[in-house]
Amino acid sequence: MIPELEDWFKDYEEERISQTGKILLCLGFVFLTHDEEHEDDECWMGTTGYSMVLKDCVIMGSDRQKGNYSGSKTKLTEKTFSLDGVPVGYVRAGYEDDADALVELLKKCVREGCRDVAEMANYVFDNAGSVLPANHRGHLLIGGYNQGSSEGHLYHVFNGGVLDIMASENIKEIHGRFQVGSGKGGAFVRQNESYNFNMPEEEGITLFEETIWYAIKNDKHTGLGVEYVVIRRSGPPLEIRETLTI
Repeated sequence: MIPELEDWFKDYEEERISQTGKILLCLGFVFLTHDEEHEDDECWMGTTGYSMVLKDCVIMGSDRQKGNYSGSKTKLTEKTFSLDGVPVGYVRAGYEDDADALVELLKKCVREGCRDVAEMANYVFDNAGSVLPANHRGHLLIGGYNQGSSEGHLYHVFNGGVLDIMASENIKEIHGRFQVGSGKGGAFVRQNESYNFNMPEEEGITLFEETIWYAIKNDKHTGLGVEYVVIRRSGPPLEIRETLTI
C-alpha cells in the first residue's frame, strides 16, 4: 500500500487497513496531494478541508491556515464560502493559485446560469485545462442542493476527475463525507465512527468542529482556526469563522 494511504488509516487495526485500503487504492491518486517533482516552497497551499452531507444540510469547511510546502511560513486565510444566489458552497484546497483558478471556473459556471451541482463540478473539471496545466495541484469540494431539490450533493474536483461522494455507497468510509489536505488523516480518524447522515444540524456542526480541531492537533500544516458554511435545504446559509486563540 502506498504510504499516504497507510497514514490515512494509521489509527485503525491492520485488517481494516488491508480491506479498506485496497478499495481506496482503486480510486488512484484521489487522496494524494503532493508530487515531489512539482513542489515549490514559495507556493502557498491550503491544508485541511472537510465536508459532509446530512439529511437537512450540507456542512463544508476547513482550518484557516495556509503555508508553504515545508511549513516554515504560515498565514491566516479563508478557504470556505457559499455562492451567491444558489444553495451551494465550496472549499478550496491544494496549491492556492491553482485552487483559485478552479473557483473562478465555478463562479463562471454559476454566472452562466448553471444551477445543478453535478454540472458545476463537471464544468470546473472539463474547463480546468484552459487555465491550468494537466498536473495542477488545485482541489475543490463543491456541495449543496440543486434548485427545487431536497437531496444534498458533494463532489471532489481535482486533476484526475470528479468524485461523487454521494455515489460511493460501496465505500462506507467516504460515503456522505470527504476530507482533503495534509490533515485529512486526523480528520478521518475523528469523524469516521461518529458520522451519521441522519444527525441533526447542531450535532453535525459539533462533529465538524471537533474533526478540524483534531486535525489541527495532529498536523503541523493545519491550524489558526476553524471556518465552515452550512448549506440548508431551505433558508440562507450559515457562515462561521473562528480564529485560534490558544
